[in-house]
Amino acid sequence: MRIIPFVIFGVITGALIVILNSTLLLPVPFGKLLSPQAGVWQNAEPVNQDFSENLSFPQLSRKVNVYFDERLVPHVFAEQDDDAYFVQGYLHAKFRLWQMEFQTHAAAGRLSELIGKKESRLIGINEGWGWYSPLRIH
Repeated sequence: MRIIPFVIFGVITGALIVILNSTLLLPVPFGKLLSPQAGVWQNAEPVNQDFSENLSFPQLSRKVNVYFDERLVPHVFAEQDDDAYFVQGYLHAKFRLWQMEFQTHAAAGRLSELIGKKESRLIGINEGWGWYSPLRIH
């Protein structure tokens, strides 16, 4: 009984792969446009952008090196764990500040402050958490 849904979704997935990567229904292969390696997403960050900086923080006790690989993934090398955690937090805030703010509002049930009341209802986010809302004052 569990094999039937597996086969159905396998056929649907295979059909989508064939349709999106061929010109059967569309004039251009739409799947290649959405590819993260070769599609429009490859233009999200400039390829030749250099993230090399010499920064000095009074919170660091020893030297810390950060290496960005070809996919812009940071690799932190530190002599002490506390220094590595500090630099990791700095890098996270530098490159993902919007995501951190978004998740903070979502956790507090205040996401509609950022994206609007109508949009939050469209994506299925309710106001607060029902009877257990941190924003409700009794």
